[in-house]
Amino acid sequence: MQSSFRTKQQIIPITHEQARRRSNSIGQRLRWLLPGIFLLLCLHGQTLAAPWRPYPVACDSTDHCPQEPSPGRGRPAPTPPPAATPRRLAVLPFLGVKFDLPEPPAPEPLPTPRASGPQQRWLPYLPWLYINSAFTPATHGPVVGAVTASSATVFVRTFGMASVQLGISTAADEQGDSRWTAPVITRRETDFTTMIPLTALQADTTYYITVLVNGVPQTVGDLPRFRTLPGAGRPAKIVYLTDFATTSNPGTILPTNTFAHAGEENADLVVIGGDFDHREPHSLEDKRQMFKDLYNVNDPNMASFVTDVLWTAPVAHMWDDHDYGRNDEDKGYFGRELSQRVIREFFPLYPTPSNYGIWQKINLGPVEIFLVDARSQRDNVDDPDGPEKSMLDGNNLGIYGQRYWLEQGLLQSTATWKLLMVQVPFNPTVHKSDSWRTYQFERDWLLELVQNARIKGVVFISGDMHAGGIDSGAHSGLPEMVVPAPNFKQCLSVYGADRSMFGSGLWDKGTYWYSSEYRSCNGYGVITASANPPQLRLEVKDSEGAVRIAYNVPWR
Repeated sequence: MQSSFRTKQQIIPITHEQARRRSNSIGQRLRWLLPGIFLLLCLHGQTLAAPWRPYPVACDSTDHCPQEPSPGRGRPAPTPPPAATPRRLAVLPFLGVKFDLPEPPAPEPLPTPRASGPQQRWLPYLPWLYINSAFTPATHGPVVGAVTASSATVFVRTFGMASVQLGISTAADEQGDSRWTAPVITRRETDFTTMIPLTALQADTTYYITVLVNGVPQTVGDLPRFRTLPGAGRPAKIVYLTDFATTSNPGTILPTNTFAHAGEENADLVVIGGDFDHREPHSLEDKRQMFKDLYNVNDPNMASFVTDVLWTAPVAHMWDDHDYGRNDEDKGYFGRELSQRVIREFFPLYPTPSNYGIWQKINLGPVEIFLVDARSQRDNVDDPDGPEKSMLDGNNLGIYGQRYWLEQGLLQSTATWKLLMVQVPFNPTVHKSDSWRTYQFERDWLLELVQNARIKGVVFISGDMHAGGIDSGAHSGLPEMVVPAPNFKQCLSVYGADRSMFGSGLWDKGTYWYSSEYRSCNGYGVITASANPPQLRLEVKDSEGAVRIAYNVPWR
């Protein structure tokens, strides 16, 4: 996306980074020169029309519309001048900026509300919004998450405090049948981020998004889009991405086509697994910066992820250690509250049953997805294994905890397929100290729950190995697919195909990692499911979209 500065003759496109640098410089000048600017404008008999007057906003109903300004608190904004109206050029020499201004027309009454569609109201003047939106652009977003068959949540971040609205339409042309959300103000307390809910959507329908900041569209080119989830009777397709390279360290990143091919899958949902980034942020600013780097469309390493994934499909996410905190981190992490705060600022999560973690559940066609939080509730990896050691409920929350939530969810599920998406391998032959093999008592409890209750269609999807593999259950206990990293130079976070200390495990349906055949092992996972007849296919694909391993899971 780009912003632009308007001159008398042309519109010069600039990047968000250029807009940020210019706005910093101009903001510093405004701090000292604003009184002089007003004096200059008064001497010339001119006023800046738009930023100092109320401006129109759209809303879905009168219940959500701002009240009309009372006498003395503002007046209706004038309508735009006709094309033939003479224009003058106001020069602000203190700033080195030229504004192409219309002759101010006479005020007109408020427009009459229309019988249908968005109604026009006037938002009272907000003194902190006097900067034109060219200086406060949308820096990140939209990111669409928490999508159901009838609703969604959209993340947007602006450069500074600003008014944000969304227009949604089933037509790719923004002039189509758009309806508009009520304006929201981004604030410094949340780093100028906002989450905007969308409701009353149609199932299995593609929507296009227009982002307005201070009334100015922010998108250049194709509009971002997403599709609502299908109903229970339709097949479902899920793309799984996990273990991203460190965006702040380009030396770890391998240029890849993974994101482009993942976007071409046209999935109903893209799940982003743990280690969304490997930088191990600790401070509030570092945690926020991690997401800003991941969502940066101007970064050549992340541009394809933004345009081909975030702007084409709804997403879901759960963390692992390197994006949650430090390596092998657990419930005792000193920054747990900060991590909880920032992920809710920057990622549109599905409802989380507890503020202690981010475990979530998603119903998608014939599939019920359990996004397991295997970090913020786990006991220390070095604790002796036993009945009290837990990866799911180290805080002993009981009926309010994740272990009880997972147990009841599996017992009560009516979905044909139950996908347990966990950050680390369930396969005990993988010799990673922070995987399920060091929580063997709880692992056995989970297997016994599925077997004793005769729960059919349970499948594990995992990551953390930076490599791919599929097991039928011969070694994992239940079918499992481990998904490779999308853009890492390093292939395999554990080495060797034996049962040594650093063994990468046994996978009877195939593996995809560095060998004489594969020079790298970047890629993604694809899950395709249907209910009638019950079918589920697991695929590990490489960065060019080629299938490296595939397995049709029997329903049992």
